[in-house]
Amino acid sequence: MSYLDIEEQLNKITDDLRQELERAGAIDKNGETIDYAKFDGVIENLVDKIIPISRELELGRYDANSRNLVESRIAWLREIKNAHSVAYPTNLSDGKEEEIIQKTKSKSPSAFTKGTGLVHRLFGFQRRVPQKSGHGK
Repeated sequence: MSYLDIEEQLNKITDDLRQELERAGAIDKNGETIDYAKFDGVIENLVDKIIPISRELELGRYDANSRNLVESRIAWLREIKNAHSVAYPTNLSDGKEEEIIQKTKSKSPSAFTKGTGLVHRLFGFQRRVPQKSGHGK
């Protein structure tokens, strides 16, 4: 079984995720979660369908990409389960990191150095002085 065959099998299992959730009554037509227990049940059912593929890969000799593909698909389904949403965001940040990056791009390196010094002073990042062990006293 090649990498493409495994990917095709995984796609057959997960491509109709939204329709399966609607059929089970877990989400409404707008994609809002109605019943969390049914939502979790559908996701766990899909994970249970993928696990035999993972076991098959363990028994045979396949490339690492195939194994990573299966494991990442299981992790993706579990993230959707934890979020209880089909529209699970890929970027969970609130945008603060991007604002900081944009601000530091426009500043000179000396301003950045001053800023990092301030952060180190505020949060107590200090160099540790190596301490001698008790054996040489």
